[in-house]
Amino acid sequence: ESGLNYIKIDYNENIGLGADGAESPGEGLRAHVEEVVRFFRALREEVPGLVMEICSSGGMRHDPVFLTLGSMVSFSDAHENADGAVVAIDLHRVMQPRTMQIWASILPEQSPDEVYFTMIKAMVGRICLSGKLLSVSEEVLGIVRAGVEYYFGIRDIVRDGETVLIDTDEIRSLRHPKGVARLARKSADGRRLLCYAFAYGVPERTVSFPAEGYVLRSSYGNAAAECDGREAKLVLGGKPLSAGVMLLERTEKKKEK
Repeated sequence: ESGLNYIKIDYNENIGLGADGAESPGEGLRAHVEEVVRFFRALREEVPGLVMEICSSGGMRHDPVFLTLGSMVSFSDAHENADGAVVAIDLHRVMQPRTMQIWASILPEQSPDEVYFTMIKAMVGRICLSGKLLSVSEEVLGIVRAGVEYYFGIRDIVRDGETVLIDTDEIRSLRHPKGVARLARKSADGRRLLCYAFAYGVPERTVSFPAEGYVLRSSYGNAAAECDGREAKLVLGGKPLSAGVMLLERTEKKKEK
C-alpha cells in the first residue's frame, strides 16, 4: 500500500555460542535461524517483487538458504580495505555476482589510483556507491562518473555471464596483500569477455589473459590495455594499488564459399 519495493536488512553481529530456551544453545540457535528464514519468506509472500538486501558479514548469510531468499547480499565489511577485491573475486566460487552487492566507498583522502581500484573492485559484482562523494575533488568525481558509465556497458555480463577464470593464488595474506589477482567472465552468448586484474605493491608488470579470436573494445582503470588476437594484456604495478578492467569481443569468422 505504501509503494515500498526495497528493504535493507542489516545485522552486523556475530551469532555467538547459541540461544537460550532449548535443550542446548546450539538447538536454540538453530530454531532461531529457522524463524528468521520463515520471516523472510513471509516478506516475500506479502510484498511480491520486493528487492531485499541481506547483510552477510555479521549475519553470516553467505549460505544457500539466505542467498535464495535475498535479491542481493552485501559481499563483506571489507568495503574500505584494499583486500576487498580479493574477497570479491573469491566469492565468485560460491555465489552469483548479480547477487553480490559490493561497496565502492569513495573518500576524500583517497588518491585517484585508489579510486580506480575501488571502482573496479565494485564492478566484480553489483556496484554500490558509498562514502563521502560530496567532499571529493572534481577529478575523483570524473573517475567515479566514468566508472559508473563503464559499468552500465558491462553489467549484463556481470548479471547473466559465466565466470571462466578465478586467480587469487598469488595473494598469500588478506591483511597484507601483495601480488596480482585476476578474474574473467564471459557473456551468456560467448561473444564478449570481461577481464579484471588487481595489483598490490608490485613493480610494473604485464598481466595476460587467453583471448584467441578476441579484439579489445574498451577498458577502464589506471592500467594500459591491449590485445593482439591471442592474448589480452593489462600493464599494472609500479604503485601501491593499480587495477584495470577490459572488455573484449570475439571477431566474426569469414564464411567459406
